[in-house]
Amino acid sequence: MPDEIGPNGELHRINYQTTIERLESIQSMGYSVEQHWECTVNKQLNNKKEMRDFFNDCQTRGHIDPRDAYFGGFKIINNLVN
Repeated sequence: MPDEIGPNGELHRINYQTTIERLESIQSMGYSVEQHWECTVNKQLNNKKEMRDFFNDCQTRGHIDPRDAYFGGFKIINNLVN
């Protein structure tokens, strides 16, 4: 898998390294970061009915368009704890 190409056209190992560097950068500024990888969430969804029901009840509008952030559209909520 590390040598497979990701959706952004980069190798998975490059994407992973970039993610780790961003994480370390945020932590170096004094923030505490809690991360949840998709594979772990998928396993939890299979094993935890309450979590699966919660996700099934969530109404989404599809993929997020980053340009919407500039015009009051749908946004991701990031919670940074100092």
